Amino acid sequence: MKPQTSKTAPVASRRTALRRMGLMAAGCCLSLPTLGQDQGAQKIFFYSPETNVNNFSVLKAEFDTLLAPLGGHVFQPFSDRETFERQLEARPRGLFLLSSWHFGQLAGRHDLEPLLVGHSRGTALQRHRIFARTSDPEGLRSRKVATAGTREFALTLLREMLPGQEDLVRTVDLLVVPKDIDALMAVGFGAAHAAIATESGVEKLAAINPKQRDSLGPIGEPRESLLPVLAAIRGSGSEARELARILAGVDSLPEGKSRLRLLGLEAMRPLDAEQNARLTR
Repeated sequence: MKPQTSKTAPVASRRTALRRMGLMAAGCCLSLPTLGQDQGAQKIFFYSPETNVNNFSVLKAEFDTLLAPLGGHVFQPFSDRETFERQLEARPRGLFLLSSWHFGQLAGRHDLEPLLVGHSRGTALQRHRIFARTSDPEGLRSRKVATAGTREFALTLLREMLPGQEDLVRTVDLLVVPKDIDALMAVGFGAAHAAIATESGVEKLAAINPKQRDSLGPIGEPRESLLPVLAAIRGSGSEARELARILAGVDSLPEGKSRLRLLGLEAMRPLDAEQNARLTR
């Protein structure tokens, strides 16, 4: 009697194979490189002064998993600006994902070329404002202001939103929190007198706690800027642009959408002429 051979693979193996095939098919539909077309893994270096990442290891693992079948590229987040900038000075192979504010500061020292800009809610722009229960900027003097950004970034925003009031800005006591929504809720809980947040953050608060949102009003001028930018060192070659093309297509994948949301984004797209001008002015 001939020994019977199984016509079915183990369930776990079949699921793994199907998942790999699905990702590769998605890559083909987007004209993206698959594992069999690996042109050399690169790194995406990420740092943002606009928000505090709770868990860098999770962020890295999530993006590495996304990028593995799309060329084996690696996501490398940084918690501090100095280390990120040292990497940039070393001119490694790969791309740099950073805030438009940070890009503007680095552009004078490094020949960076913006390739993509983040999009959220159908736009590449964001607006920061100061929100409090008072409309008088003088009410911020020597008071605690919550922010999801670094101290340097928050002070820059305050100076731009409160022009001519440097003396007042110097007295502000900053409370650094993980996200915009945390900064806004800190005001509601009495942990801060005001919050620096984006208008999209305020919309999230309105959905969670409309009464708390209604208690907050804007102070000073709004500050409009581009969302994070993906840049390459000028002259990096075609492989950097190929990686940028991959990132411009990941929002077409369910896994890509969920990863971009970790960065507060919905998509990344090439910059148009107006966005380029805004970034380099």
